[in-house]
Amino acid sequence: MRKSLLAAALLLAATQAHAFAATRPDSGRWSVQIGAGDVSRSFDVGWRVAAGSAGDEGRTPVELSAVSTWTVDAFGKDWVELTVNLRNTTATPPNAGDNSNIVAFGAGVDGSQPLTPSFTTAGNTFTRIGSEKNFPGGFKDFDLCVFAANNCQGGNVNQGLARGGQDAFTLRLGGVIGSVVALSDFGLKFQTAWGSFEPAGTVSLTEASGPSQPVAVAEPASLGLLGVGMAALVWRRRRA
Repeated sequence: MRKSLLAAALLLAATQAHAFAATRPDSGRWSVQIGAGDVSRSFDVGWRVAAGSAGDEGRTPVELSAVSTWTVDAFGKDWVELTVNLRNTTATPPNAGDNSNIVAFGAGVDGSQPLTPSFTTAGNTFTRIGSEKNFPGGFKDFDLCVFAANNCQGGNVNQGLARGGQDAFTLRLGGVIGSVVALSDFGLKFQTAWGSFEPAGTVSLTEASGPSQPVAVAEPASLGLLGVGMAALVWRRRRA
């Protein structure tokens, strides 16, 4: 019993020590902090626009959606490398010929100074990278923007990632990183037959080595359980 309690306490502590720190402030937009201990780990970002939402050209008859997995490949004092896998999971519209393509997405990057984005390996669809002060949808100051068409504002819809499509690439953020760098907001631009839609992303934490599984994040309740477990160990030792 004593060994079981100790093992459980150590496992909980280790899981919390290496988990990403993800927060969602009052704005409702997510931020993910990344450190050297997160190398080889992943987190997911998803986007959704409900069916019936209004665009520039009408209302989308289907839900627009996308999901991406971000894996930390390397972390140095002045750069971080991530592999991003993006899928357009939008439902097939009533008229299968209608476009529902992703033309750009990006994130704010909070380091000790502005960071410079570049590709280590570009994707098949997303071949351009840069920064954008005014990403569509009201996002501001995106240090990282990846796009398929003219620029971060949009472009030729046929150059975007079509529904059912998938693209992967590796990017590097160079600059003075420090011990932690944070990605935030995660905006994405759908360009469709019903106009443009720019949802904010929702973050979920996953294990990089397997299917998406919840990663324990340090919370008061979890820390309380850890304290109870350690106290039980001390009590049993005194009784022995």
